[in-house]
Amino acid sequence: MMKKIGIVGGVGPYAGLDLNQKIFDNTITQGQDQDHLEVYLLSRSSDIGDRTTFLKNRHLPNPAAGIFRTIEKLDRIGAEVVGMPCNTAHATPIFSEVSQHMQKANLSCRFLHMIEETYRYLTEWKRIQPSLYQLGLLSTQGTYDVRIYPEFLEKDQTFSVLYPSSQGQQLAHEAVYTIKAHATPPREAQEKLQNTAEGLIQQGAQAILLGCTEIPLAFANQTEIHGVPLIDPTLILARSLIREAAPHLLKPINHSIY
Repeated sequence: MMKKIGIVGGVGPYAGLDLNQKIFDNTITQGQDQDHLEVYLLSRSSDIGDRTTFLKNRHLPNPAAGIFRTIEKLDRIGAEVVGMPCNTAHATPIFSEVSQHMQKANLSCRFLHMIEETYRYLTEWKRIQPSLYQLGLLSTQGTYDVRIYPEFLEKDQTFSVLYPSSQGQQLAHEAVYTIKAHATPPREAQEKLQNTAEGLIQQGAQAILLGCTEIPLAFANQTEIHGVPLIDPTLILARSLIREAAPHLLKPINHSIY
């Protein structure tokens, strides 16, 4: 039996499309439409407030309520395993409230935690490359401020998360919101992210975490910078959703870091 996949879209909209495509790209098929998994994408941006804005001002409505309403709709139409392509929305003040709403509503679908899945992947990679330790993070200001990634990656001193300089962080945040406004990432945004990533590499980063789901759009078809691997949590989430829905259809990847 193959489970149906649900995507919480709209956070941002192009990130939802990116996750959907990566699910299709990582599914084994025989070239027929009918071979693909059933995927429900609900993009409901107007009901989900900006996550960084909320984390900076907790008096505002929590985006968790809108995220839950999207998951509830996905559950109602049959989604059995759900993913949300937004790193900042996995911050504890948001994600924990979503989980509470789901428990109270007794939803039957399983909601994967993208950061936990990224940690799971990185620990598996570390078994192959034990020297992997310092991870550079590109993210929004919200993800930076609440330290979502260190919460998971630095437990048991498994990894160390390196942050950009204050100027680099500002450039990365600006680039993310520029990408949100365009179907194709502008060159200016790409250059800001590239420069910030190079700064992290100079600090000693052994891999770069693309810690906002708009950022992989700027590095499309690029797997490294100056030999340093790029880690795409959206791709990891896509593969995790396939693993939970139909593990026999998860396509092998030849690239050494996936």
